[in-house]
Amino acid sequence: RAPTRSARFRPLARPAWFAMAASFLLLGLAGSHEATGFWLWLGRLAGLYWFLHFLVLLPLIARIERPLPLPTSLA
Repeated sequence: RAPTRSARFRPLARPAWFAMAASFLLLGLAGSHEATGFWLWLGRLAGLYWFLHFLVLLPLIARIERPLPLPTSLA
């Protein structure tokens, strides 16, 4: 678990959150179309990232990320 919980002080967590949100939207978009061709592959790639985000990326970020120092008003 990361020592700093706010994404404001975690430089790797914020882009990962936006990528996860984009994956969520792409999954919804791909799910609203017929599962052929482009939409099929878009859904597969977005689903692959969705699971990798939670199973691989989040634990990895928590281990390797060095949070920015907290301001003195919060510390």
